[in-house]
Amino acid sequence: MAIIARLVGEGIGPFKSFDFDFSDTAGNPHPGPHIFAGVNGTGKSTILRTLAWMFENKLSDGFDWEEWDHLTQGYDQTRAMIVMVLPTIGRFGIAETMDTSEGWAERLYSWAKTIFAQGNQQSIGDMLLKNSKVWPEANTDKDSLSQKTRGRRPAGYIRIGGPSNLSWRGRVLVAGYGPSRLLKHLPEIDLSVRLKHFRENALSFAATVQNRAVQSWLLGLFSKRAIARDRREHTSKYSSTLGRFEHALRLMCGQDVEFDVDIEPALQPRLLMYHKRLDFSQLPDGVRSTVGWLADFLMRRDLHDWQPENERSSVLFLDEVDAHLHPKWQRSILPSIKEVLPDVQVFATSHSPFVIASCPGARIHVLELDADGQAYNRPPEDAPVGESILATMKDIFGVSSRFDIETEKLLDEWNRLKRSQATGKLSREEIAKLAELTQELSGRSEELRQTVAPVIPISNSLIASLQSEAEPAQRGRNKARK
Repeated sequence: MAIIARLVGEGIGPFKSFDFDFSDTAGNPHPGPHIFAGVNGTGKSTILRTLAWMFENKLSDGFDWEEWDHLTQGYDQTRAMIVMVLPTIGRFGIAETMDTSEGWAERLYSWAKTIFAQGNQQSIGDMLLKNSKVWPEANTDKDSLSQKTRGRRPAGYIRIGGPSNLSWRGRVLVAGYGPSRLLKHLPEIDLSVRLKHFRENALSFAATVQNRAVQSWLLGLFSKRAIARDRREHTSKYSSTLGRFEHALRLMCGQDVEFDVDIEPALQPRLLMYHKRLDFSQLPDGVRSTVGWLADFLMRRDLHDWQPENERSSVLFLDEVDAHLHPKWQRSILPSIKEVLPDVQVFATSHSPFVIASCPGARIHVLELDADGQAYNRPPEDAPVGESILATMKDIFGVSSRFDIETEKLLDEWNRLKRSQATGKLSREEIAKLAELTQELSGRSEELRQTVAPVIPISNSLIASLQSEAEPAQRGRNKARK
């Protein structure tokens, strides 16, 4: 289930420092989804890359070290720490630094102690520091490391707590995805293609989806299920994953979706949706991106070597989860993920109020910039379930107007003139301008007309009263005519 309870760091991207609480009230990891929201440049994607850096272990992970170099430029010190909880292992901390000069482990441990003393999980930090040993984990010799990994940067790791022989990275499936069109039609599919390891290229984000392996895996599941049915054997081993895949797509798009395979002229995967049989290149971009990461992640879960007696631990990073999606899909994507992958801890970035307000139980981490352009994060808050999209726009994104920018400017001018009119300070030119704005805004929409030139409703009682007063006069007029 959820495994990351806290992330602390400094000297990365727009952050001089940050401290994210991913825990519940008891200090245990919250499954999320955890959604990072904020204007461009506040470091939403940077936080996902930092989490990926904490799990990076091999060049085959696909972690983008060139991008990481840009994120850490200009800082004397880059370091981060996560607090994790693994089934049957318990709680431990992982701290990592780009400083691998002599004495790095002592300096990193001293920083971790300072962080624990200041944070809102101080008691947890005290428990880790007092009852656990510190285990250095990395080869930090710059020359030998760079020769061995062809691109990985030297980094020092310490683990605070846990047994001495804990291979924690091998116990956790972690994968990160960004918007991509990597899933596409292949003229021929080689059923022998598969990933060498469940973490192969899993942290590259833009290039995580392995198109050939995904299609080989999907066709393999479909074929094995068909063979098992023909032999009257149990099909649940193959049907459950395909069913989860189809169920997620049905929830997200609000219509029936089915995975199928063309047999001739060659085996080809198809999605039955929009009343058509579509290959992967025929899918709309938003659908293709979503189908790509979902299938790729499910494939990696199937490859994840885990023991049945241990709870599966998986973490999913989704950068720009709303990219290319219609608002209808934006509203349904996170609830769908939560239902289909209930045992996965999810971290996502989004600019969409439809995503932010869509998922009960989600945690929102709003990022902002200070006067010096440094990013910082607000304390986490629950998703604004039950609030309108307009309220979410204002509270989370700081957008208070519900109209376009031009209309907003006209409405601001109209409001200024109305306030002056109330004090009797309008000039003839301003009176004419107010009338002009009222006519212009009224013609743009019924909503604006109700705002600037509302029709005042007359109550039934007032109408009845006016009618009763008018009846004697009407009778008098009638007599005069006679």
